[in-house]
Amino acid sequence: MRASLRIIRDGARSGEENMAIDEAILESVSRNSSPPTARFYSWSRPCVSLGYFQSCASLDFTRIRALGLEIVRRPTGGRAVLHLDEITYSLTLPLPGGKAGTIRESFKVLNEGVLRGLSRLGVEVFFHALQGRAQKRSSPLCFAAPAQYEILAGGEKILGSAQVRRNGTLLQQCSLPLTVDDALTKELLGGEAPAYEDGLPRGLRGIVKSLPGKDVIIDSIIDGIRESLAMDASLGAVSDGERAMADELARSQYGLDSWTCRR
Repeated sequence: MRASLRIIRDGARSGEENMAIDEAILESVSRNSSPPTARFYSWSRPCVSLGYFQSCASLDFTRIRALGLEIVRRPTGGRAVLHLDEITYSLTLPLPGGKAGTIRESFKVLNEGVLRGLSRLGVEVFFHALQGRAQKRSSPLCFAAPAQYEILAGGEKILGSAQVRRNGTLLQQCSLPLTVDDALTKELLGGEAPAYEDGLPRGLRGIVKSLPGKDVIIDSIIDGIRESLAMDASLGAVSDGERAMADELARSQYGLDSWTCRR
């Protein structure tokens, strides 16, 4: 019998709630208390998420808060993401034999679901193979440059991926922007548009004009993930135990400036 993937179609939550729930699911799956999980969610208001190892000095917190944005630190790595109109999801899976190659190698397997899902909708998408385009590491923002096995469409990065592994289990968080607020992105950068040498990102709807609604895109991505992981899937919900753990994590960690600004 094939393993079954729990699909959670969650609602809009604050940044601290979203990060706390993802970590609670990671902990629960690592304890075999919950099944492998794909959780789709959104944001109650615009939010900037920092990578786990990212320095606070890379962004102007005063400016971000003056713009009315939330700030949260992710449990996963990578650089900052501005969460606006997007499809956000996390994958929490046991690692085969406790390990699954390098993080970049696992990106190829885990991101293939998005590749398949978008291809079904007629979107021309490709894996980035680290050939030709230079990495703009000076930018604090995730979408300024693609990493290996992240997804490109229309010549730009459209999927941001970040991962953490703990106790034989991985959590991968992904952001697929649909539209981009140019003015807000420039404000976030302090007017430093050169962080994007080829122009600001357009978002998927800026690249593909005939995309269906968000729910249809999510349905197609779920089918792609299920196929790429060779898993059956069924709808589920955050468990009572995960919710209690998430409430504590939000209170004691993700909701605190001392956690967000600790680096």
